[in-house]
Amino acid sequence: MVTNPSKLQARIMNSFLVLMILGGLIPVAAAALNELTSEIIRDKIEQIRFFEEVRLGDGLIASTDVLPEIYELQNFQPVWTDGSVIRQLLDAVRKIRDDGLNPEDYHLNDLLQYHHSIQAIGQDDPWLSADFDILLTDSLIRLLYHLYFGKVDPTTLNPGWNLLRPFNYRNPARVVLEIIQSGSVESTIESLKPQYPAYRRLRAALAKYRLIQSTGGWIPISSGPVLRQGDRDPRVALIRKRLARTDEIAAENDDPEFFDEALSQAVQRFQIREEIDPDGAVDRPTLIELNYPVDGRIDQIRANLERMRWFLHDLPDQFVVVDIAGFSIDYYKKNRITWTARAQVGDPFTQTPCFKAEIKYMVLNPTWMVPPGMASREYLPKLRENPDFLKQTDLKIIDRKGKFVDPDKIKWDAYSKGAFPYKLFQEPGPTNPLGRIKFICPNPFYIYLHDTPETERFAEEWRAFSAGCIRVQRPSEFAMLLLGDQSGWDFGKLTRTIASGQTRTIFLPLKIPVMFLYVTVLAEQNGMIFFRDDIYGRDEAVIKGLEAPFEFKNVDSRIFKWRSSK
Repeated sequence: MVTNPSKLQARIMNSFLVLMILGGLIPVAAAALNELTSEIIRDKIEQIRFFEEVRLGDGLIASTDVLPEIYELQNFQPVWTDGSVIRQLLDAVRKIRDDGLNPEDYHLNDLLQYHHSIQAIGQDDPWLSADFDILLTDSLIRLLYHLYFGKVDPTTLNPGWNLLRPFNYRNPARVVLEIIQSGSVESTIESLKPQYPAYRRLRAALAKYRLIQSTGGWIPISSGPVLRQGDRDPRVALIRKRLARTDEIAAENDDPEFFDEALSQAVQRFQIREEIDPDGAVDRPTLIELNYPVDGRIDQIRANLERMRWFLHDLPDQFVVVDIAGFSIDYYKKNRITWTARAQVGDPFTQTPCFKAEIKYMVLNPTWMVPPGMASREYLPKLRENPDFLKQTDLKIIDRKGKFVDPDKIKWDAYSKGAFPYKLFQEPGPTNPLGRIKFICPNPFYIYLHDTPETERFAEEWRAFSAGCIRVQRPSEFAMLLLGDQSGWDFGKLTRTIASGQTRTIFLPLKIPVMFLYVTVLAEQNGMIFFRDDIYGRDEAVIKGLEAPFEFKNVDSRIFKWRSSK
């Protein structure tokens, strides 16, 4: 039977009166009440199995497969019989807010109401006990599920996402039951969180910004002329107070409206954290970031904690990370960055996707085959306007059989973007867009890493202007890292081979995993918190997903079956 609050209160009172009347027959009554509790549980489990909506308090029971099996394994007996284990779960649900998740996704308010009611009665009520037991189990399953897979389904936000965490356990129902019976609820929950320093530091950042939020946040600073060292302005005092909230400078000053050297240095520290050119002046971009609301920063941190739950587990000893929003590429060995370089990534119209692959080989002095879409979209209009464009860019044209075609014999106006029958390519050389090396990691998106002749653009702070592939700074160093000490290659041999101009393919001794990730907040070991531009506008969907009601992810439906709480 589905319980509603008014019936629940009536049952509590009736059961209390029954127990008072029984008096000395308590031992017999206890056995009868235990049997009745088991029958109530069985009745509710059958409802769940037949996909009827079962609400306990305000909470909808979402687990329609694992939860029923747990109770069937126990012959419908209660599974939460140890008060200390119940307290472990309640404490864990309270604290899950520190990980950026919502405790109400795990029935916190309903659980506390049931718990307080049971304690107030002082005796077992079969209906109350059955409901509380089932609600505790659904809470634990939901929590384990979110910590293992994340709450938001990345496959719905990132087409082609393949950084899926496999479920390597045996029967999930038996696993959950053993967690409860062994009293290891708290330790299991902690173990399922990412066990890497980056996650712990981001949790600390969330706590810091929530403390700022709880004490009033910061006052918005009005727009006006650029402010820099030596200026005097009433807005300077507000800038000083704003920077004091995030520990860039002390709040007190004898002359708060004067823009002194200390404030200029504080502004520079802030600009570094916000990845703005650190010139120490409060211009429009800096003012926008200073005024960014603390609630928004908290949401950003929560979104990135969720991202880390997607991928920050069981990492290999050696791997490469393309940090898309950070415009960088990092080489990791034993969870430490051993090499880092700047990167140029896809622009907002040709976004670099998030996925994982393996770097299998590299090509020295590569040719460049212009992707068909780019050829039609970008090059065909230029060829119509200027037939000499091919000669000016060292591009050649071939037909579908691979034969060279004289561009002077082509009537460019006869072709539309969708009907361009030729291929454009460029031979190796200093102007080749792929530079002197490309690194191949086979994937459905035809994304790879490569050198570029546009090396001067690595000096720019905002580096999202490629067609999706990743342009790597210092590619020869990267090549030597991938080849390793046992490959027979040294830097001199690599340099001579490149200088020869001959195209050569080199397979790596070991395939190196590479992950293309999108992270917009990063907390460093020294306590600095970097907020990056959300260059592709991806944070909003993650935040929205965190605020949405609980529902299962399609990718895991073979393991867990759920009912959405919408």
